[in-house]
Amino acid sequence: MEEIREGILIDKMLKAEVVDKMAKDFAAEARRQIAEIESNNLAVASSPAVAEAEAKLKKMKAEIEAAPDKAAKFAELAKANSDCPSKDKGGDLGAFSKGMMVPAFEEVAFTLEPGKISDPVKTQFGYHLIMVTEKIPAVAATDKTPAEPEKVKASHILIKTPSVRPVPKADELEKMLKSMASRQNVQEFILSTLKESARNGSVTVAEEFESLLPPVEPAPQAAPAKPVEKPAAK
Repeated sequence: MEEIREGILIDKMLKAEVVDKMAKDFAAEARRQIAEIESNNLAVASSPAVAEAEAKLKKMKAEIEAAPDKAAKFAELAKANSDCPSKDKGGDLGAFSKGMMVPAFEEVAFTLEPGKISDPVKTQFGYHLIMVTEKIPAVAATDKTPAEPEKVKASHILIKTPSVRPVPKADELEKMLKSMASRQNVQEFILSTLKESARNGSVTVAEEFESLLPPVEPAPQAAPAKPVEKPAAK
C-alpha cells in the first residue's frame, strides 16, 4: 500500500509545477553542455597542434611529389609518421565505397585522380594526406551477381589533433537528457524539491498533498479465538 501511495504522489507531482522546474533544469543543462562543446572547439581551432599537423603534412606532400616513386615514398612516410593502425601497411586502407568513411575524407577520396596527393584534410580524427591508387567503377547487377557500387583504393597518413566535437541542437540534447533520467532520479528530485519547499515554508506537505493519497485502511484483524470449554467435573 505504501508503494501505491508513493506512486500516486509521484504521478500527481509530475503534473504539477515541479515538472516545470525539471524542464528548466534540463534546458539549463543542455545549454551548459553546448557552451562547453563550443568552448572546446574554439580551443582546438587555435591549438598549436593543428598548425603543426598541417605544416608537417604539407612538408610530407612535397617530399612525396618530388620522389621518383610516389607510392613507395608515401608508404615509407606513413610507416614513420601516421597515427593510424594502417601505418603497418604503409597507410593502405584497401578498397571502400561511399558511406564507409567519414564525409570529409570520403569527399576528397572520390574526387582525387589515381596517383594524386591531397592537401591536408581535416576530420574529427585529425588531419590526413590521402593518395588514391585505383578507382573501381560500379558494376550493374546480373542474373547471377548483385550490383557493386563505385569504389576507390586509397592510402592515408593521419596526424591526430585534439578532437572537434559536433555541437548538438539544444532541443535534441534536452530530449536526450530527459530520456536518461530514470524514474529513481525523478523520484529523488521530487522528494528533494518537496523537502526544500517545506524548509522554506512555501508549501506544507501534509496540507497540500495528503488529499492526493488514498486513505490507509487498517489491517484486518483476526477474529478472537473462542474459549475452549473445560469438561464438567464428575
